[in-house]
Amino acid sequence: MRIIRVFSISIFLLVATFIIQGMTQYALKPLLFSFLQVLFVAEILTIIFAFVVGKWLKINFYWQLPKFQNYHEYTVFVLPVLLVAAISTISIMTMPTISILQWLEGILLVLSAAVAEELILRGVVLNLFVKLFSGTTKYAEVYMCIATSIVFSSAHLMNLVHQSLFQTLDQMIGVFGLGMVLGMLYIRSGSLILPILLHSFFNLPGVVKGNLIGNTTYASNIGRTLNMLYIAIAASIYVICYLKPLNRDKFNLIKRVKSRN
Repeated sequence: MRIIRVFSISIFLLVATFIIQGMTQYALKPLLFSFLQVLFVAEILTIIFAFVVGKWLKINFYWQLPKFQNYHEYTVFVLPVLLVAAISTISIMTMPTISILQWLEGILLVLSAAVAEELILRGVVLNLFVKLFSGTTKYAEVYMCIATSIVFSSAHLMNLVHQSLFQTLDQMIGVFGLGMVLGMLYIRSGSLILPILLHSFFNLPGVVKGNLIGNTTYASNIGRTLNMLYIAIAASIYVICYLKPLNRDKFNLIKRVKSRN
């Protein structure tokens, strides 16, 4: 069955990414100045891997942003990003002062991680589910996002190697909600830029506090708050989108994928 094939490819991508990042950290940790630099190199290698896989599977990565023509379109696409940016800013304002170099390292890591994960999860995996579910039902977009979010959430099981089961499950619940928002943003906008920006803002407080300052308890508390927020945002976006659907002839990932087939 096609769905088994798509999930199999998704699992392969997750395992391959885990191996790439694990081997990179093992090989480079003694050579680089900080753990953040090692993580940054691992994310860059993951990005290269994503482009190779995209070429192999003949998948196009879409970047061009839509042109917003009314308030509704602007709200659906930009409001989630602005909300998370505001929460991240408030969170970071409560943190101790850190150096410009530390900020630069943190921002580079956040951006590279967001690009890597979005290329793999939304760029490749969601694209495969679009091809699988497109045209099957009026709720196809929901199924695409749910399937991709399950894969996205399951990927965080890898964190069991350095945190408790409760922390991992708590993280997976929030990540599922985040995945729903990111998936809808990509499907409705047809551009990876918005999901990457939102994902970056989501990760920024945890990276700065957990990796640069070393306060993992604070990062965990912020994570729980954002987890619940993302579940609420995900539900709100679906309500907005389905009460007043967007004009699919203007911009849509599904339309772009169909035009390539």
